[in-house]
Amino acid sequence: MEPSQKPSKTLVSAKETLESQLIKIKGVEAIGIGGEPGRFQIEVCVNVLSEDLKSRIPDEFQGYPVIVKQTGEFTARRGKERK
Repeated sequence: MEPSQKPSKTLVSAKETLESQLIKIKGVEAIGIGGEPGRFQIEVCVNVLSEDLKSRIPDEFQGYPVIVKQTGEFTARRGKERK
């Protein structure tokens, strides 16, 4: 059987639950789903990965691996309007 090309509803739900908890933490910029088919993971993007911040983010959540990535601060950019 070929691995699913899309994350399962269970993974999406786990990501959303974790996101609601972590997005309130200063330094957490975004939470998403990454990986590859059959090996999806929850990814947490932080601006600076400190030991304190790392200790507040689980290695696993509801059976899914959680990977922390130092990405820097996210800022919204204004671009040309799409037509």
